Amino acid sequence: MAALLLCGVAAYAILAATPQRGPAIERSYWIWNANDLDYAVADAGLILYQGNADADWHFHARGVSAYPLAGSGPVTLLFRLYKLGPPEDVAARYRSLKRRWASHGVAVAGLQIDYDSPSSRLPEYRRWLIRLRAQLAGEPVSVTSLVTYVFDAPQALERLAGVVDYLAMQLYAGYVPHDNIRSVVRFLRTSAISHRIGITLSPEFPPDAELCGRYCLGVSVFLNKDAPRP
Repeated sequence: MAALLLCGVAAYAILAATPQRGPAIERSYWIWNANDLDYAVADAGLILYQGNADADWHFHARGVSAYPLAGSGPVTLLFRLYKLGPPEDVAARYRSLKRRWASHGVAVAGLQIDYDSPSSRLPEYRRWLIRLRAQLAGEPVSVTSLVTYVFDAPQALERLAGVVDYLAMQLYAGYVPHDNIRSVVRFLRTSAISHRIGITLSPEFPPDAELCGRYCLGVSVFLNKDAPRP
């Protein structure tokens, strides 16, 4: 019995001294063209760029066209907007593209809006998103977010976050980390904003676990076309 007790104590001491890994941070990838798919990890979530609406509200199909996409995790469709036009137009195009992907056996799990709103117009953007969600009842909707909102209009950002499923906070400037990412991460950890952390493949970014804390749903990776590939 004494021998067993000593063995148990020794085993406990070994376990206590061994660093324990936390749960892995889930990664997804922004896919802006078909070549990006070569660098996404198998079974990872994909955010597929589908085109943009220009300042005249003309939609231009871009990115990855619908085809039988095998070996991926959840798929989200992304629209890049250069103005806020009628939300019913966005909803109609999303539903059309969702059906197109479904015809190839790909289940689309939501829509992401990429719109660089001026900080002063975040309340207007919030109202627009409410109207969009009314057109897309039951569909997950997320948005990208600029770092500048944290410093220019934090309260407006928090209110906007309350009408979407999550914000994708883009912590990069081009390819490298933004200068103020530590301040942004602290803000996200102390506010009740559901978010994902947006990074690039730059080795200058801290480990995912240092960026993704409370209320963080995971990390999304922007595969910059001019960045070094792994």
